[in-house]
Amino acid sequence: MSGLIFSPTEAAAVTGLPIKAVNKAIEHKLVPTTLKRHGKISRRYLSNVGLVCLQLDARGMRVLPLRMRRHIFRQVVRAPREAVIRQSEAVFIDVKAARQTLAAGLFSLRRAKQMIVRDPEIFGGLPVMKGTRVPVYLIADMLDDGAPVREILDGYPSLTDDAIRLAQLYAKAFPKRGRPRLNARKEGSVRSRRRLNALA
Repeated sequence: MSGLIFSPTEAAAVTGLPIKAVNKAIEHKLVPTTLKRHGKISRRYLSNVGLVCLQLDARGMRVLPLRMRRHIFRQVVRAPREAVIRQSEAVFIDVKAARQTLAAGLFSLRRAKQMIVRDPEIFGGLPVMKGTRVPVYLIADMLDDGAPVREILDGYPSLTDDAIRLAQLYAKAFPKRGRPRLNARKEGSVRSRRRLNALA
């Protein structure tokens, strides 16, 4: 896993940090990054150890001064397998717990990617839940708009609670660029949306 790299949006999705917090950590050079070119565009990516540092931020380290966080993160990078980092006589950083939380998040992201398929014959190749015609971003939008999971399940019986959670995780990790916001509350019930989708 140490050879993998992750985009800032993937890092935010698996650690639970807001994307702004991830970008700020990168901007302040708190976490190690790798520059990767995509055509004429270069983007920053994070390694697994960088995600461990961000997971520590998500667990409360963001309240510490910038200088202290930088010092702790450098220790994590130098000794990524250390279970605990001693900051002072009274302060100990539980790196092992952060790694365990991160491992669970990465496992969920891997499962989310396995549950998503793209088929040019279905909604022009937009990602849908495997075995269904349900667009991933539609489910994520409805959750963001406050639709209860139970209501979504009633409208899309082919889904499960777990599938809905993974769809939301996928959408956070791989946001669609420039997609229009769908508002489930203004557009009508989930059942109505299902009927509209069936016609697409």
